[in-house]
Amino acid sequence: MKKYHAEGLVGFEQLVIIKREDNGAFSFEDAVQLTPTNKSTKGALIGMAVGILFGTLTEGLIGGTKGLKHVQSIQETFKRTVGNIEPGQTGVMAIGEEFDHSVLDGLAAELGGTVTRTDEEL
Repeated sequence: MKKYHAEGLVGFEQLVIIKREDNGAFSFEDAVQLTPTNKSTKGALIGMAVGILFGTLTEGLIGGTKGLKHVQSIQETFKRTVGNIEPGQTGVMAIGEEFDHSVLDGLAAELGGTVTRTDEEL
């Protein structure tokens, strides 16, 4: 996915790799910030992953705060999205733009996975 970003096929800001154990527990495997961060960063996906997976809201505020309601909205979106990862599977969550759905759909098909999309503004 980083390669697709570098080639301009997608416009990701952040990627997080999350593994869901057979018992349903989540582990934070890896993360990458693909765009320079500043106070206007749209989302704090990497920080939100740390915060939700390890149970601390303060970690979820990495990338800047925009008010409690906004943080709660991001947190709910993240929880709903991470819930799509089945036990025993690994998922990749991304914030950014997808210019052509066939790019990620093709990658997911090649790897035996699926793509779940949301249009929510973070």
